Amino acid sequence: MLKRYFDDLTEDLARESERIRAFFATHALSAGINREELVARLLRAHIIPSVGVEAGLILARNEEFSNQADVILVDRQSNGPLYGPRRIPIWLKEAVYGVIEVKTQLSPSTLSDSVRKCVRLKRLPNSFADSLGRQKVTDTLFCVWAFRAPDDLQLVKANIESAISGLAQSEQPDFIIVPGCFLWRGGHYFDISTNGQPGSDFYQQRIQSIGGDLERLLIPSFEMLNLGTNALTVFFYWLNNWLYAAGPRRPDLIRYYPVDSWGEKV
Repeated sequence: MLKRYFDDLTEDLARESERIRAFFATHALSAGINREELVARLLRAHIIPSVGVEAGLILARNEEFSNQADVILVDRQSNGPLYGPRRIPIWLKEAVYGVIEVKTQLSPSTLSDSVRKCVRLKRLPNSFADSLGRQKVTDTLFCVWAFRAPDDLQLVKANIESAISGLAQSEQPDFIIVPGCFLWRGGHYFDISTNGQPGSDFYQQRIQSIGGDLERLLIPSFEMLNLGTNALTVFFYWLNNWLYAAGPRRPDLIRYYPVDSWGEKV
């Protein structure tokens, strides 16, 4: 029954995307916004309820911004946005679990654009407030969600490898998904899901299994799976497991205030 549910969901997504293409053919911006909302609705229905599905800009403590994000996953129980009533609010970096970049077509140009945004996000500094030790993961996920891709998945794989060539593992996208087709896992997510958290028992076992050669921990450094209609199921399974493990997160607000003196005692 569950497989049938996700198979139907995948088919519904494809049909709705085609409707958007047909009825908004002369207005690409509106078509893009409608596809972003399609993805956001799907996420709200299938990820853990404590995670908010939002949009907007992301601000780091060094006053640098991310690109405007199509979909932002945030810890809504611990955080709210700046300028919340506005259509494009601002989220502090430490409130964000991940960003999803929505593309109609997965092509070399859209991949290049997505990877550029990914690197910009991943390089923003973090200043978490976690005095109770409840936060387990400090990374921010970056996912690329496309509705279509070339039929030749070897070509798609080569295009992705070209787009991420020369980047550190931590600066690469964590997921690339085309529902009904394939799922890619790389970046931080591939590292932590393959090797575990540094210092953990599993991490130590991994190091022993490769003879202590740390350079072999990320060989290979990604995985691309031709999953067909199972792509959505695996994506939500992996994403929700990561979100459960990440724990709550909130910013150290004092680090956002560039002041030397707050005043004086009266």
